[in-house]
Amino acid sequence: MVGTMVKSSGPSSSVAVVNRTLENVLRGIYDYSILFRNITMESYKFNNIVQTEGQPFIEFETPLLKQVQLCDYKCDCGQTYEERMLLDRFIIGIHDKRPQLKLLDSKNKQLEEIITECKAFKAASKNNEFLRNPQHEKSVDDNCIVSAIIAEQFSTRSICPSAVRRI
Repeated sequence: MVGTMVKSSGPSSSVAVVNRTLENVLRGIYDYSILFRNITMESYKFNNIVQTEGQPFIEFETPLLKQVQLCDYKCDCGQTYEERMLLDRFIIGIHDKRPQLKLLDSKNKQLEEIITECKAFKAASKNNEFLRNPQHEKSVDDNCIVSAIIAEQFSTRSICPSAVRRI
């Protein structure tokens, strides 16, 4: 049992001791800290942990086991587990660091929001490129690229096979 002293600031200053179990105290700390946790960033950190050359497995396993606890993979997040994994892979797999950093700063976005932001960034990049060089316009179907990425992640056949070669 953990005792907490509660003191009133009134003239009769009475002191009371509230008994709480260690489990209740730790649960309170956890519940308080979860408000400040960015699970997207925690997942990014988790997915970027790699074993270095010559590193003993236990030294690789320990940070993974610690980090996975911060990722909230129980998925009480209102998404399906597949959506959550796709969301994480999109953020991790983005080649351009500018939208990746923007997505990492945001908290708990839904998969549709992530895809929309990535497409908007891609469209803005195309427009900027066209404004800089009007003769150079790429005609890549973004839906085919997204389809190819999803197919590659789930090892299924792509709806647009020609997009796989472009990636």
